[in-house]
Amino acid sequence: MRKLASILATTAVACTVLFTAHTATASSPAKEATPSQATANPGGSGPSKLPTVYPIQGQQEFGVSAGGTVKTFFFTGCANTNSPQLPVNPNGGVAASATEQVNQADHIGDARITVHNVSVVGSTVIARVCVEHPTSLLIRVRYIFS
Repeated sequence: MRKLASILATTAVACTVLFTAHTATASSPAKEATPSQATANPGGSGPSKLPTVYPIQGQQEFGVSAGGTVKTFFFTGCANTNSPQLPVNPNGGVAASATEQVNQADHIGDARITVHNVSVVGSTVIARVCVEHPTSLLIRVRYIFS
């Protein structure tokens, strides 16, 4: 039991060091969040300056079923993916994931694809997705909602 505790403690330290080394490099130091004495801005951070992209019509789409759906987009860079007319509740939760699509199948290639923010406005789900690749790609965004 003592040996197991020692191994777990060593692993926790190693993971912390690895995570810190990964997130705070010399070229981009990690920024520490600092509490602010000011009150929150009632207008939020302001309107998005990113372009809005809409699902491609005619692509293999998966219908809404059991609290989820899939939409396909074609772009590169950062954009707000706009998926209208979903049976979502603005007060409910929505999660999104994004991946590259090749031959109508998920694909992990050289592109870095990230989901940053997800918001529900009426019956539309907007997800900020960034694609780091020199050319536009087919991006499949999956939504899961309650």
